[in-house]
Amino acid sequence: MLRRPKSPPGGRTCPCREGGLPADGRSGRTPLTVRRIPEAARARGRAGGQKPKLGPRQVQLAREMYDEVDANGKQKWTVQQIADEFGVTRPTIYRHFSKVPSQSTATG
Repeated sequence: MLRRPKSPPGGRTCPCREGGLPADGRSGRTPLTVRRIPEAARARGRAGGQKPKLGPRQVQLAREMYDEVDANGKQKWTVQQIADEFGVTRPTIYRHFSKVPSQSTATG
């Protein structure tokens, strides 16, 4: 009966016999410096992620359109109409509205 060798031809032991460590001796975990890159970027004034689709003035105009009512007391603009006007989606409008309070709730 042939026995299977416990080490590869290069003389290094199998990673499974080393407790899960790679053959080159490194731990395989992400170094701490890699995880700290966003902190360093923020310290230099760099922000991560996409830029907002709407600027502060556009959000203010969209909010005014949303709060505007017609003669019957109904909303004059739907969120879809506001989104179409600014070239964004409805969830984008709601996302920006959640960051800026309404004039009616801020004063009342």
